Amino acid sequence: MQPLVIAQPVFNIKNFGAVADGSTINTKAFQTAIDSCNKSGGGSVVVGGGVYVTGSLQMKSNVNLSPYQGWVGEEDEGQLSATYVLLAMGLFEVDGGCAIKPFYNVSTPVFDAITIKLDTKYYPGKSFTIICKNNKPNNKYIQSASLNGVAVNRAWLYHEEIVKGGKLELTLGPLPNKAWGTILSPVNNPLKN
Repeated sequence: MQPLVIAQPVFNIKNFGAVADGSTINTKAFQTAIDSCNKSGGGSVVVGGGVYVTGSLQMKSNVNLSPYQGWVGEEDEGQLSATYVLLAMGLFEVDGGCAIKPFYNVSTPVFDAITIKLDTKYYPGKSFTIICKNNKPNNKYIQSASLNGVAVNRAWLYHEEIVKGGKLELTLGPLPNKAWGTILSPVNNPLKN
């Protein structure tokens, strides 16, 4: 016997003319979506990614308005995709950014080069580029690294180093270089964090 599933209506604010550009006033689009959802008997008003500006809104008790609703039926809200993108760039945050001084572990990227464009409203740098030299199928191991032209002997970077902008260059090889990456990460050495 199949379980009874009662689907609630979903109203995407973009279908009501909302624009996520951080400057357009979206009060009418939001309120129209909320009122339409309410009139249909209740459901969810989906607020997709972006920055929405609104004035005062009149909420209804049978309407769920939440950025956490995301894509209906996708329970991870895009986190699996975001994790893959970070890993493909050769970066991974072990603590989810919750450290007092957040940092990323560095591993072998999928790409020969990738540039992260930084929003200068929030970060001092314009971009952060990761360049991978000798990136071939058999070259899985980082042999050496330099950050903005200065050699680094650690397999991690502080978040603040990345958002300042600059360039991380990694040289790869077929065998592990046991002399590289010997400086402990902050998670293993919290007193030096």
